[in-house]
Amino acid sequence: MWVESQASHSRVQHYKVIDAALGVIERGTWHVADAVAEQPWLPNGPIPTQMTWSRERTPATHLHHHPS
Repeated sequence: MWVESQASHSRVQHYKVIDAALGVIERGTWHVADAVAEQPWLPNGPIPTQMTWSRERTPATHLHHHPS
C-alpha cells in the first residue's frame, strides 16, 4: 500500500494498493478527520475508505497455480 501525503487544504489522503506482479490494483481516499479521531491505535478498527478506481480482473490478469 502506498499513501500520498495530505495536500494543503485537502480533507482527504489518497492511497494506492500495488501488487508486485500486476501493478496498481486499487486507488482511493480516506478522510483525514476519521484517521485523527481514531488515534493513536485505531481502537475501533479500520477507518472507512472510498475506492475511486479498481483494476478490472480479466482472465489475462489472474495468476493461476498449475499443479505439477
